[in-house]
Amino acid sequence: MDFLYEAFLGVSGKLKAALEQSYKNKVLIYQAEIKYLQAQVNPHFLYNSFYHLYRMAKMEDNEGVAEMSRRLSSYYRYITRSDQNEVPLEMEYQNIVDYTDIQTIRFGDRIQVELEPLPDAYKNLTVPRFVLQPLFENVLAHSRWEDGEKRQIRLRIENDACDLRLRVEDNGSGLRDEDIARVSAMLGEQAAFSETSGLTNIHQRLALHYGPQGRLEVSRSELGGFCAAIVIPKKGGSGENE
Repeated sequence: MDFLYEAFLGVSGKLKAALEQSYKNKVLIYQAEIKYLQAQVNPHFLYNSFYHLYRMAKMEDNEGVAEMSRRLSSYYRYITRSDQNEVPLEMEYQNIVDYTDIQTIRFGDRIQVELEPLPDAYKNLTVPRFVLQPLFENVLAHSRWEDGEKRQIRLRIENDACDLRLRVEDNGSGLRDEDIARVSAMLGEQAAFSETSGLTNIHQRLALHYGPQGRLEVSRSELGGFCAAIVIPKKGGSGENE
C-alpha cells in the first residue's frame, strides 16, 4: 500500500505540474495573440504614411505616390490576413522589405536600411507570422541615437548546423551595457502573468512554436548599437523545418 500511495502521489504531482504548465501556455498564447492583434492595428504608422502620401501628392511626386501606394497595399494585405498564424519565412521577409521601404520613403536620407537577401534554402521555413517587424519597430522607437547621427539598421542572416538566426541591429551609439542586460533579464523571466513588451512577446511566441530551441537573443551590435536575434531551429516545432 505504501508503494501504491507513493506512486499515486508521484503521478498526481506530475499531472498537476502538466496542467499548470498547460494553463500557463494558454495564458501566454492569449497574451501573444492580443499583442499580435494590437500590432496589426497601428494607427500612427497608417496616419503618418497617408500624411506623407498627401505631401508627395501636393509636390506632384507621382512616382513617389505610386511606389508608396504599392508598398502600403502589399504591407496591409499581409498583416490583415487573419487566417494564417504560421507562414513561410519568405512571406515574413517580404513584409519587412515593404515595411522598411515605406520607412525609407518617409525618412529619406535620415535612415539607411540594409537587408541581407534571404537564401533560397530557407524561404519555406515555417515561422509564426509577424515576428520580424516588431524588431524593426523597436529599433525605430527605442534605439539611442545621438543628435545628428545617421540611423543605420541592418538585417543579417546567419546559420549553423542547428539554427537559423535573423539579426536586426542598429548603430545607436547611446546604448548602455545595462540596457542590454535589463532586456536580457526580462526575456529570461517566465512569469506567465507579467505584462509583455514587443520583444518578450516575440520570445514567448517563438518558444511556444518551437519549444526551448526557439528564442530571442539580445546583444550589442557589431555596428555599436542594439542587436536582437530571432533563433529558428531547423528541426522541431509545429512546422516541418529542416
